[in-house]
Amino acid sequence: MKVLLAVLSIVLTSCSSLKPTVQQANVIDYQFDYGFYIYDLMEATEVSSKMNPKFVFPTIPGAIFGNVSDDILYVSESNGIKKVNLSLPKNIDEKAVLLTQTGIAIHPSDSKILRLGTFHIDPISPGILGGGGFINSNTNNPVILIYVSRSSSITGSVTRGQKEITHNIYLEKPGWNWIESKKIGENKYQLTEFVGNVQSIKFMVLAR
Repeated sequence: MKVLLAVLSIVLTSCSSLKPTVQQANVIDYQFDYGFYIYDLMEATEVSSKMNPKFVFPTIPGAIFGNVSDDILYVSESNGIKKVNLSLPKNIDEKAVLLTQTGIAIHPSDSKILRLGTFHIDPISPGILGGGGFINSNTNNPVILIYVSRSSSITGSVTRGQKEITHNIYLEKPGWNWIESKKIGENKYQLTEFVGNVQSIKFMVLAR
């Protein structure tokens, strides 16, 4: 992961004015409030900060928990109003790939998948990427944005540290879908499709 983050940092610092790679037609647009958090893999605690960050959205192809690529879909500039903008192409089949993450299965098996990576840049240290993510502000549960090329189910379990994460995801439509992590026991979590209002989603800027 450190090597890949370094690659992204080089991409960012080598461009004097990095622009989104997507066109304005056939895109889906979001705007989120953001806050600052300390994050322990699947649980978040909000903290205070005066940072005015930028936001970077690369791809994580073939996995929900996997390595970030240097393919940046969008960059949202600092705006001073604690909002982050995000525009994504509605169809991104050419960037999604077959599932590569071990421990889970996707059906149909030829479905392609991609997760949206989420990072921030502190203007004080513009060459360094910091972590980020999304959270359901109503439940304090993390949410993840993934793309699937067709209607799909994703099942199975993975272990990250001492935490077991069960996937029980059923996506009725192709394209971008939100999934939510819910705690179901001590060190046990479950990923399911997000059924809340997208307006309740907030961006987590992970504090150092």
